[in-house]
Amino acid sequence: MGNIIRRGWKDFNVESRAHRYIDRHIEKPVPPPRHPTTERLLKKAQQDTPELMQKNEPLHDRLKQVMVDSTEVKGKPLDVEIDKDIPRSSSRSLPQMRSFVGSPDLFPDEVPVGRISVPRAMELLAKHKQDKKKWTSERLSQDFKLNLDDTRDILENFQAFKIIPQNPNEPNPRLPIYDKRELTAD
Repeated sequence: MGNIIRRGWKDFNVESRAHRYIDRHIEKPVPPPRHPTTERLLKKAQQDTPELMQKNEPLHDRLKQVMVDSTEVKGKPLDVEIDKDIPRSSSRSLPQMRSFVGSPDLFPDEVPVGRISVPRAMELLAKHKQDKKKWTSERLSQDFKLNLDDTRDILENFQAFKIIPQNPNEPNPRLPIYDKRELTAD
């Protein structure tokens, strides 16, 4: 019950109280409270060098006389030119060569020791599938410079990439590999 009364009193006459507070502090704004350590450091600085805290009247008077006039017209930039050497044209030409020259670098040329690229992983799987007795996981890990556990995981979990259609007998026209070929379920 007390919260309802307190909430109602807190929201009572909020706008006029805010205006009164602003009017009171508009002449000289109240600075936020300082942290105790900062306050101690300022007091120490005032005691050590009192001349830094004194107001320099001639300098203060000159600072009051400084005025800055801006001649910028709304919608027009100032006469400051940045990047003069870059031509400014509304229709910039597009690159002339829009196709990729050469083959895209899908697979890296160098792979760090302990890692394997996709073509090498496919080679590893093919060798193991050809002759499982000859190409054991131990021999493959030595030949491909892989950890034995990683090689076993690759042989157990890695598969060639496949596209699995929702219904294998109905081609999906959005995929280019389904160009009017007869599909059979594996």
